[in-house]
Amino acid sequence: MTTLSKSISLLAAALLSAGTLMGQSDRGTITGTVLDPAGAVIPNAEVSAVNPATGVVFRTQTTMTGNYTIPSVPAGVYDLTIQMAGFSKFEQKGIRVQVAQTARIDVTMQVGSTTESVTVTADAPLLKTENAAQATTIGRDQLNQLPINFAIGAGAVRNPLSFLQLTPGASIMGWNTIKINGAPTGTFKIIFEGQDSTSALDGRVSDESQPSVEAIEEFTLQVSNYGAEFGQVGGGLFNFTSRSGTNEFHGAVYDYFAHESLGAAQSFSNVRPPLRRHDMGASIGGPVILPKIYNGRQKTFFFFNFEMFRDIQKKFDAYATVPTEAYRNGDFKAALTGRNLGADGLGRAILENVIYDPSTNRTVGGRIYRDPFPNNTIPKANMDPVALKIQGLFPAPFNSALINNYERRYQYRKIQDIPSVKIDHNFGDASKLAVYYSRMRTDKDNGHDGLPDPISARRDHYIRSHTIRLNYDRSLTTRLLLHFGVGYQRYHNPDSSPPVNTEYDAAGQLGLKGAFGLGYPRITGLNSSWGGMIDNGPTNRTLYLQDKGTGVASMSFVSGNHSYKAGAEWRLDTFTNRSTAGVPGNYGFAAAQTGLPALQGVALPGGGVGFPYASFLLGMTNSASVSNPADPQYRRKSWGFFAQDTWKLTRKLTLDYGLRYDWQPAPWELNYRMAMFSPDVKNPSAGGLLGGTLYAGKGPGRCNCDFIRTYPYALGPRLGVAYQWNPKTVFRAGFAISYGQATQFNYIGGGNSLGMGFNSIGFGTPAFGEEALLLKNGMVYNVANLLAASYDPGIRPSPGQTNSPPANIDRNGGRPPRIANWNIGFQREITRDLSVEAAYVGNRGVWFKAHALVDYNAVSEDRLKSFGFDIHKAADRTLLTSRMDSPAVIAAGFKAPYPGFPMSSTLAQALRPYPQFGGLGTLWAPLGNNWYDSLQVKVTKRYSQGLDFTVAYTWSKTLTTVEDHGGGTVPMNDIFNRRNQKTFSSGDQPHMFVVGFNYQLTKLGANPWVRRIVQGWTLGGILRYTSGYPIRIPGSNNALSSLLMRGTFANRVPGEPLFLKDLNCHCFDPNKEFVLNPKAWSDPAQGEWGYSAVYYNDYRTQRRPSEQLSLGRIFRITERMQVSIRAEFFNVFNRTYMVDPDSGNFQATQTIGANGKVISGFGRINTGATTTQDFMPRSGQIVARFVF
Repeated sequence: MTTLSKSISLLAAALLSAGTLMGQSDRGTITGTVLDPAGAVIPNAEVSAVNPATGVVFRTQTTMTGNYTIPSVPAGVYDLTIQMAGFSKFEQKGIRVQVAQTARIDVTMQVGSTTESVTVTADAPLLKTENAAQATTIGRDQLNQLPINFAIGAGAVRNPLSFLQLTPGASIMGWNTIKINGAPTGTFKIIFEGQDSTSALDGRVSDESQPSVEAIEEFTLQVSNYGAEFGQVGGGLFNFTSRSGTNEFHGAVYDYFAHESLGAAQSFSNVRPPLRRHDMGASIGGPVILPKIYNGRQKTFFFFNFEMFRDIQKKFDAYATVPTEAYRNGDFKAALTGRNLGADGLGRAILENVIYDPSTNRTVGGRIYRDPFPNNTIPKANMDPVALKIQGLFPAPFNSALINNYERRYQYRKIQDIPSVKIDHNFGDASKLAVYYSRMRTDKDNGHDGLPDPISARRDHYIRSHTIRLNYDRSLTTRLLLHFGVGYQRYHNPDSSPPVNTEYDAAGQLGLKGAFGLGYPRITGLNSSWGGMIDNGPTNRTLYLQDKGTGVASMSFVSGNHSYKAGAEWRLDTFTNRSTAGVPGNYGFAAAQTGLPALQGVALPGGGVGFPYASFLLGMTNSASVSNPADPQYRRKSWGFFAQDTWKLTRKLTLDYGLRYDWQPAPWELNYRMAMFSPDVKNPSAGGLLGGTLYAGKGPGRCNCDFIRTYPYALGPRLGVAYQWNPKTVFRAGFAISYGQATQFNYIGGGNSLGMGFNSIGFGTPAFGEEALLLKNGMVYNVANLLAASYDPGIRPSPGQTNSPPANIDRNGGRPPRIANWNIGFQREITRDLSVEAAYVGNRGVWFKAHALVDYNAVSEDRLKSFGFDIHKAADRTLLTSRMDSPAVIAAGFKAPYPGFPMSSTLAQALRPYPQFGGLGTLWAPLGNNWYDSLQVKVTKRYSQGLDFTVAYTWSKTLTTVEDHGGGTVPMNDIFNRRNQKTFSSGDQPHMFVVGFNYQLTKLGANPWVRRIVQGWTLGGILRYTSGYPIRIPGSNNALSSLLMRGTFANRVPGEPLFLKDLNCHCFDPNKEFVLNPKAWSDPAQGEWGYSAVYYNDYRTQRRPSEQLSLGRIFRITERMQVSIRAEFFNVFNRTYMVDPDSGNFQATQTIGANGKVISGFGRINTGATTTQDFMPRSGQIVARFVF
């Protein structure tokens, strides 16, 4: 049998045996070749690696080919010893082993007695000669010295994910919105202590069940070509290993104190809110010693850490909009812009923002016309009494401006703490056990809009999470190692508004009737570019509960030139979404109720009529709904099996190959309480038309089926090649196919359990411009319908409406994303502590969840042609947008598609594939694709002579049809040509350049007084410069959505500049000037799709520089004891970061107020809004640390 066939046979056997093993590693590897002075291999040499801090020993022997490998070595610093009769003992001290990395130490033994020794003190070479993986690793000491804005985007306890700022191809924005190598945001995976720690609910909430940064030994981010042991990851693999105790007691006391005196005022408002924020804690580790009972030195160690975060302040967030005194009294003259949008069917001028009186409705030519309210003012007598009582709860503006006239000030608090403990015990050289436990508490205010109770949306969180890890290693022989691990993680988040809001008696206080229980309702849609009222009322009355159980095991075996590893992992995720959010009711408002119904389907040039706040004063809702409490409980299992081999074909060439198989059944509701729209079910509420509701599970009324298929072919081969061209140069190339997580829960609630006891009753508008209901009348319904488990295939539509059923659950929703990634590059060692590497890194992803890439109820042109319509003809467009009860439609011979169809609907609605419904949602559709190509360059200098640094540059291009893990997609210009809709990702940044450095003054001169003054000063920094993000092009105003039920986008005008001002020039006043050019865009012709791309490379936001610097000093007390103090500054040069300009409607009227300031319009930059946490004005903090 050939060497190759033997290798493949052993690998196949390892894969078959993986069913009894489970595993993925948070450890590293030491490997190398042992030679004699003549270059011949030395077999059977004794090799040992000792952690001098704990005395833990890992042993092996060289194989017959002179190779040795010590797998599964915990991260840390080790001393390597090699002994062989006839040769001097070799010792190399100070070898750092990193997570998921291989340290190669090749040794040439010297002839001599074993009592003689050759000792070298040096770290492993920077060259990576064993695999082709792309990774960044940072140790805790380096991380603690860098001015990393740990709380980036969240304002919270130090976040271990934040170090990715130093990684090529990676970015973090907002609340853990992480994008790595072009993959959709949130598709990363977190491994902590060798086991999956990613939130199955939403990857972003991982920072609410995280370990303390202080309790982590090493931080690693792998971005491409993961080994076969790592799976179920789409965009980036975070791998953290916790700290352990040693034979000596050691620890730290630390405080990160942020204060407003170190920062700057917010741009434009010049407000510098108070800031008193602490991130503080203490740690201690050492041997477990019980006096006179037990001495744990060399055997049992502990490490304890307690970190806490405190942020309690009076906060100013931004400006908001509340109704002016005139608006409160029904006077909307200030909203008139004077712009004439054309003429209506009666020949009257259509003036922008004019409000019409619904009591003057009359039908002319099959269309409903109204008269404007005189002076654009609603008489007091016409106002709804409930609306006036609700208005009485709205705060008054602080000035007379139409918008941004209310300061969002409120009392804010965020309190977090993370106690953790780790126990390590060595049963001997062959057996080791590690146990870890942490609990994280997060008490915080969230969603604060600055409004008073009970109308505020603020929520109180009292989040508790727990993490348990148990890992056991057993060396059966010097070349065979077994590893086992189990874990448990719980996330408990009661995300709800406080009782003052949720127990408000809306019926008694406001006269608002129809709620299923107490609470102030959610009221939306009252605002506009010319003022009104921000959304108000509680958004959340929910308990999120997630549990995760994990199990891992692996077997590592060294034979000849091969290092084999095989194993598997198991995971069970559970999610409960207990919600009462819909109990008090939801009320939505729009401009249509005070608009002109005759304009339905008429293309207006960018403006509109009616006013949302005016509709509210009349009590005319555009939509309303009420729900009963929901308590769905979802489950998700997964298995992964792998086998891999690192084969040293020659001393210069290493082949790393493997195979992984993932089995991921789709989520299911514990009691199969799931419902969905099915195009194959007859709907009794729609005269038996196809398109009804299907119910999961077995029994009467249920489908006796599974909604989702499990994908059985998730085989992922991995291949990497590393060739050491010469002692200082390595070429590496790799290719891998990996599979991401099949489906995250993504806050799935009771909506997809409609008709199974978790119900919602909706009220829609019977016709365009008519009210769903009047506030003074409230919601009227049969309460029994809210509680029934009816299993009714016709539960939607409701009588007289076209409201939508539960979303369709894609049959292939169990198909995991598949990513093919590759890289080819080189690494060059400039000096022993300095290396440079460059690589082409690319990937192609398919089957990402993308809910909006299919629309079951859109109308195609071909479908309309089958009914004799040509939407390019004005007469046909007019008929399609006419009401079903209009004389023109009746004369054309069209009838209702089923008895009970609302005749106030348009003919276009009646011709939809499922006319009984409006929009039809989709869940878990695996339709998203992405394309990523990049050049990634990295320069690494390991600490020496007081300096370490990392320089990374990425030149990349990301094209996609999907944006995030939750199924969010890029906007679709033409839903019927999905394959042609590939465009730039909204997170595409072609250029990223980052420098991270630390410098410490060491010895300077011989004069002891000079040395005392200058020694120990430190300077650190992270300087990051990136391109801006693409700006979405404007939508079209050609009213295509009223014909095909899908909108389109504007066309780009050749030769016209996109910008009126260069966003990066610092040469304009955003309070007085517009920055986007409306002449750069034009509407497609009536009935036509736009031809522009949704994003253009030359149409981008302001660039995103981020500069963070620190200056401090280290005071050494003894060799093992020191105090350090430094000041850190974020956005140190206080750059102004503007919010993105208004870009949705290029025909939106550009309005400037009497004070000369911009009010609204295309290209406005809203200076009353604030940027995200990571792009705020300069802020600073003092870091004090005592280490012993």
